[in-house]
Amino acid sequence: MFALMLFSGAFFWTFCEYILHRFLGHVHKGKNFFKSEHQLHHSKFNYFAPVYKKAIASVVVSTILFITLNLFLSPLNAFSFVFGFASMYFCMKALILGIIVQNH
Repeated sequence: MFALMLFSGAFFWTFCEYILHRFLGHVHKGKNFFKSEHQLHHSKFNYFAPVYKKAIASVVVSTILFITLNLFLSPLNAFSFVFGFASMYFCMKALILGIIVQNH
């Protein structure tokens, strides 16, 4: 069950990333926390949100996700899901940053 929750969390990150990018970054009219950073990224190829913003967002989202999942799952399963979710987030950020650095 641990491995299933771990992979489910990783998959859930890819789904959330798509939703964030599509709806908060492009479709949403007006300003929001994501859109302003996303527009900077599109206007400046090598711009990425500061690490402290990403760290704050990941702690807040992971905490809320863990508390919510803990209502329905065991603490171990909730933790493994959140760990998979956060790990995929950080792996993707590291991969993208590595590609950007390598190409410059």
